[in-house]
Amino acid sequence: MDSERLDDRYELLEEVGSGGMAIVYRGLDHRLGGREIALKVLHPHLSVREQARVRFQNEADAAAGLEHENILKVYDVAPEGSSKSYIVMEFVRGETLTRMVEENPFSIPETGVMIAHEVTRAVEHAHEARILHRDIKPENVMIREDGVVKLMDFGIARALDTSRMTMTGALMGSPAHMSPEHIEGKELDFRADVFSLGTLLYYLTTGVLPFNAPSPHALLRKILEGDYPPAESINPTVGRPLSRIIDKALARERKSRYASASALLSELADHLKKLGINDPTAELKTWHAHRGRYEKDLRKRLTGRILELADRAIRQSRSALALSHLNRVICLDENNTRALKMLENLHVARDREAGRRRGLAWVAGGLAATIVAMLLFMGVIALQSPDMAPVAEAPGPPTPMAILPLQNPPTLEEARARDAENARGITRRPRRLMARAPESAVRPTATTSERTIPNKDPRSEPIATPRYPVRILVSPPLAQLTLDGRTFKKLPKDPLRLTAGKHRVRIDIPDCETCEVVERIFLVHANKANPSLRLKARLKDAHLRVLASLKGRVFIDGSDVGSTNRDIRIPIAYSSAHRRSGRTIKLKVKVEGHPPHRSELTLRPGTDERVRVKFVRAPSPARTGPGSMAH
Repeated sequence: MDSERLDDRYELLEEVGSGGMAIVYRGLDHRLGGREIALKVLHPHLSVREQARVRFQNEADAAAGLEHENILKVYDVAPEGSSKSYIVMEFVRGETLTRMVEENPFSIPETGVMIAHEVTRAVEHAHEARILHRDIKPENVMIREDGVVKLMDFGIARALDTSRMTMTGALMGSPAHMSPEHIEGKELDFRADVFSLGTLLYYLTTGVLPFNAPSPHALLRKILEGDYPPAESINPTVGRPLSRIIDKALARERKSRYASASALLSELADHLKKLGINDPTAELKTWHAHRGRYEKDLRKRLTGRILELADRAIRQSRSALALSHLNRVICLDENNTRALKMLENLHVARDREAGRRRGLAWVAGGLAATIVAMLLFMGVIALQSPDMAPVAEAPGPPTPMAILPLQNPPTLEEARARDAENARGITRRPRRLMARAPESAVRPTATTSERTIPNKDPRSEPIATPRYPVRILVSPPLAQLTLDGRTFKKLPKDPLRLTAGKHRVRIDIPDCETCEVVERIFLVHANKANPSLRLKARLKDAHLRVLASLKGRVFIDGSDVGSTNRDIRIPIAYSSAHRRSGRTIKLKVKVEGHPPHRSELTLRPGTDERVRVKFVRAPSPARTGPGSMAH
């Protein structure tokens, strides 16, 4: 574009962005020695509308009074009588959160927490000045090239002491980040910004927005109903403690949320400090300068710190908290042997405790049964005592008590043989001694006289097959588990008890045409502890073929994956974003002697993509020699 000057001071160099209200230019302030600035110029068709000019002026007034390192600075506004309405602001070299997350989502949730921490600092400062932002979203947050976070666009911000500004027939703000009371048209307070910060935190830690719907009406209904999946179910590396912070910020009722941005900021800072991150501002600068190396180091630091928290929870007998910590470590580092060992020991201890409790329950039950039997026996004796017998009018002579001889008494030889065995330490089951009733008391029937008690051999009874505990961890939680032909309606939380030998397990995602069925055969050991079996859902691979006129190498996201004109298999890790929209890759094709071809494309699971890249073959130099002719 041809350079243009506004009010003989601000030169417009190039357009760097545009929106529904204004166009943003990079420019120069010639009155201050050519300082680089950003100029936000109101669209000409809106400059004639009073309401648009008021909103534009409101942004300048709101931001101009805020001085904070995380808030975009406003230097000047268009003077009265200027041909255009514009705001002069700090020019930030960097990219918005939306673009950053879409192109390269954060692999560790705490990176997103640190960014949300900085945005919350900016919002806290605005709230202290009695300014409500009302439009916090990823598009209004930038990361400067040195890692400093900047909150922008106070276009619909308002002071809480002024009258409410509305637009006829429209909601002011971004629907996906609006609080329920904002949608309902109620009076807003600082907790409306806390809700928007919750949506931002959810987006930064999971890569998706908490409220998604095919239409604006359905989206607003979901927000009003508080209908969203927990962050830890979308991204298991989030962990339960951080997911609870997000849930509280996104509470449907205002009284259930954090009372202020300061309260949310304190919670985020405590979460980071527990994990050894004491200065988020400095950490973000290091992250932005050396992202790959920093994230690798941060993952190592976090796993070590979370293992310490898990060990502390185990010592405090807080097994549920320890289990949550260990599950998060395994999500961050699935091959962490220390976490796997601690997890196995925790499960064994829980099984042992459960067995001990069952044993105590059996003992208590047996003791209670014994007491009841004793009471019944005492009652029977009491009923049979002479004191309880009914008094007869004409008592007869007392019946003499008969002494009942023992049936089948041992012979002298048997007694001597038993004494000899006892002396040698041999024990035998004692013979059953039965009292012989008087002949007059027994009815002379063949059934009674011939009744015998069979001797049961314990070796002839069936022996229960031993079973051993095996924990099966499945990700994501919506997957369906099938074990040895049996499909579970819900994923098991406790270890399964399986027989020793081979077992077949399968997981799949119901109603997912782009998902692969993951199937494995595993072995259960009887003589040693069985490790946890971890299964992750998998999307179908995409296939890419780069069609080029010359032979070259193909690079995807910086890695050499093959050569041109050949089929290349591209794995796509399972995530809700990849399942819905596919995986966006950075493609580079290198041919010797030619500048590399660079492009971006999105690969969907289970598809075959063809990309044509044209390289012009360099002409061969003309050969000259003794046989050549010159004209």
